[in-house]
Amino acid sequence: VAWIVLYVAFYFYFATAWWQWLFLPITITMGPTHGAIINWFSHKIGYRNFDTDDDSTNLIPVDLLLIGESYHHNHHAYTDSPNMAHKWWEFDIAYGFIWLFDKIGIFRISKSDEKKMVAKRGSIHLPSDPVFIDNNINLHTEKVEKVIA
Repeated sequence: VAWIVLYVAFYFYFATAWWQWLFLPITITMGPTHGAIINWFSHKIGYRNFDTDDDSTNLIPVDLLLIGESYHHNHHAYTDSPNMAHKWWEFDIAYGFIWLFDKIGIFRISKSDEKKMVAKRGSIHLPSDPVFIDNNINLHTEKVEKVIA
């Protein structure tokens, strides 16, 4: 119920015309519906790109409607990656915006995220892989050395 109050407060603050309030029911129902679709279906049906310890799947091969969220298994394999698409036919629309915002300077994709994306595009390393762990340890060590210096 608190999230409904937050949405209504958002509309009070930002809506500049009466017709914009017509979108409020869609806004309120979109999040829970979207979450239910992904969290239920993506653990029941779909395909898998990686060998993980859970039952997650990617719901559909081309995801335009759910803005990349249907690549749920990719998310489970690479929880820190900003790009949920891993195969050539997968396209994460949300990552397109993240990439654009990085390029125009609104915010930056961290170097560790870029390194993870390069690792996934080349040879795939799961979080339990020594190479993946070693890369993360090296990245964190470099950050600490920069802070100390």
